[in-house]
Amino acid sequence: MSIKIMTAVWQHSQAKSGDLLVALAIADFSNEQGLAFPAIPTLAKKARLSTRQTKRSLTRLQQLGELTVLKKQGPHGVNQYKLLLVTICH
Repeated sequence: MSIKIMTAVWQHSQAKSGDLLVALAIADFSNEQGLAFPAIPTLAKKARLSTRQTKRSLTRLQQLGELTVLKKQGPHGVNQYKLLLVTICH
C-alpha cells in the first residue's frame, strides 16, 4: 500500500461514488509508482461492488485519464493498473 498514491487519489481524482472506491482500492494495492495487479474480483470485493460495476468503473477511470489498464501484463496474466494521478504528486 502506498500512502502517497492514496493521498493523490483523495486530493486529485475527479471520480465519484463507486468509481472513486475502485480508484482507492487500486491505490491500496499500488506500489510507489502507482502500479498494481489485483484481479477484478479482488477489486470488486474491496470496493464493495459487483464485478460488472467494477469493470464499468475501470472504464470510466480510463475515460477520465486517471488510469491505464494493460491487459494480462501483470503476474500470472492478470491486468496491470497504473494510476496516472501519481504524476500530479511529483
